[in-house]
Amino acid sequence: MSLSPIPLTQPQPAHPSNTNLAHLNPLPKSVFTLPQTAQLEALYTIIRDKETSRGDFLFYSDRIIRLLVEEGLNHLPVVARTVETPTYYQMLLHVGSGMFNEPQAMEAGLREVCRSVRIGKILIQRVR
Repeated sequence: MSLSPIPLTQPQPAHPSNTNLAHLNPLPKSVFTLPQTAQLEALYTIIRDKETSRGDFLFYSDRIIRLLVEEGLNHLPVVARTVETPTYYQMLLHVGSGMFNEPQAMEAGLREVCRSVRIGKILIQRVR
């Protein structure tokens, strides 16, 4: 019994409008992605598995959020400032600020990464 090789062909989309062209359009320079490590890929695999329990899903998705927050903090502009305390002691602080569109989703992760961080919220309302 001889086996004939199966020709290798690229899978075609069911409909041309379903074609994902993301690989043809590179991301803008202002967009950063997490480095794709074996750990991150394992975390993605766990949270995408339909057999993953709710507790495991929450634990591993929180881990991904912490990794994302840590990477995001690396991209914040930081300025050195000298402040004087009420007792005339001078301290050098590194101050950073950033804006999030929906900060509530990552606030717990930010608090876990930066224990004593102060978070301020401002509601910006646009008139349309």
